[in-house]
Amino acid sequence: LSLEEMDHIYSQALLLTRDENMGLHVGECMTVGSLSIVGHILRNSRTVGESLKKMTEYNEIASDGFRMKINRREKGLVVIDCTILHDDVHLLRQHNECVLSAAITLWTESLEKITNPVEVRFKHKSPQDTAEHQRIFQAPLRFNSSMNAIVYKDSFLDIPNILPNPELLFLFEQHAKQVLSELHADQQFTKKVSLALIRKLSEQSLFIETIADELCRGVRNIQIQLIKEYISYLKIIEETRKKLAFLYLRYTDLFIAVI
Repeated sequence: LSLEEMDHIYSQALLLTRDENMGLHVGECMTVGSLSIVGHILRNSRTVGESLKKMTEYNEIASDGFRMKINRREKGLVVIDCTILHDDVHLLRQHNECVLSAAITLWTESLEKITNPVEVRFKHKSPQDTAEHQRIFQAPLRFNSSMNAIVYKDSFLDIPNILPNPELLFLFEQHAKQVLSELHADQQFTKKVSLALIRKLSEQSLFIETIADELCRGVRNIQIQLIKEYISYLKIIEETRKKLAFLYLRYTDLFIAVI
């Protein structure tokens, strides 16, 4: 979905729920699994610093609506800049607040030690009531800032993740690199469906309806497009599984039964 479409969804949801802090609350519902392959990479990185470096590298797979980058121009502090792309378009504050709230939620879920930010910065103006912001971020808030960012002491980057797994990290990075290379190539529709399947690795089922939702298309539309390329949906599943099994066998020491 484009940011403009997401903005419309937020505006309608605000009318229906009367929840002015919906962005904050959507962010609180995020889990590592919400980010698919990228989430698994973050979970299995050794430290916050390593996971943030991986996030900047594979951000595009999780979403092309925002980018995260580390800014260390401020002495003794690390500024984690969360930039909403297409910022020339006027967007509801819920976009900014969702990204920052999700970051805090994911760190709380994944880290061995929880530490509060030094400051949280928002590009939009302050809402009348900031009680929910204070509850979630537990830090001083700065509105009308030049960036959307969370500021920590430098030592935050050294905090370890809970039970990182180097072998799984390597495996998921192989997947992520493959997905990135495919995203940057000229895609035929079959490749788009295959990439959607890879992104849905953690799903219990891979029904065509699931992929239709992922691609924002109707089931019939997908079937017609695949017929034009002389391939069936079941064949794409088979070939995608084969490709991933090959990666497992080549790059890991996992037992064949596990694969």
